[in-house]
Amino acid sequence: MLWGLLALMVCLLLWAMLGRLDIIAVAYGRLVPKSALKIVQADDAGIVKQLLVSEGDKVRAGQVVARMDAIFSEADSRALTTELAIKQLQLRRIDAELQQKKLTRLSGDPQGLFVGVLKQYQAHRRVLLDSLASGRATRMKADQDLKSALEIRRKLEKTLPMYRQQNEAFQKMVKKNYVSKLAASEKNARIH
Repeated sequence: MLWGLLALMVCLLLWAMLGRLDIIAVAYGRLVPKSALKIVQADDAGIVKQLLVSEGDKVRAGQVVARMDAIFSEADSRALTTELAIKQLQLRRIDAELQQKKLTRLSGDPQGLFVGVLKQYQAHRRVLLDSLASGRATRMKADQDLKSALEIRRKLEKTLPMYRQQNEAFQKMVKKNYVSKLAASEKNARIH
């Protein structure tokens, strides 16, 4: 057992002398380059098509150092042009809807975009007309209901004096004992 422990100690001592241990330290600070190194960064993202300088070359202010591939810039330009056209058509559609005018195609309007915006205009117009028709139908029904209620009121106003006269005559008959008290209470129960 003693020999095993001694062998373990010798192994640890050899590993400590010959082994390599990486130490990682975390600290705050800043890096300062020794030379006047400048970072060059393009305004737009893209692919560099041609690099016009090499490492270590001196450059002047304003000198072209690289050429970018124009494919992405052209695609972005087309996308922005399309988006601008859509926004302009949408504004014209909204103006036409608010002024209740027809949406017409201008000479510079892209055909495909105009058709899409025209379909929106027509759909909004249908919704508006359907809503107006529904409102008119509701108004007509309310007018008919009002006419019916006024007719019923007119008829009731004509018959009310008759019912009052009948009730007064009946009360006189009750006072003179021509009608039984039981019949009078039944009639009062039906009225009230």
